[in-house]
Amino acid sequence: MPFRSMLPSNQNPPVGLNAAKMAKYRDAMPENYVKEQVVFT
Repeated sequence: MPFRSMLPSNQNPPVGLNAAKMAKYRDAMPENYVKEQVVFT
């Protein structure tokens, strides 16, 4: 099944929609980042 956008072609996505929520949690996120490099074998 090919990708089909749900937005009309003349509309841009609302990229600032969750900006306040993302800013609120941005400082708390680094503790959840992976510290070691992941190696897939």
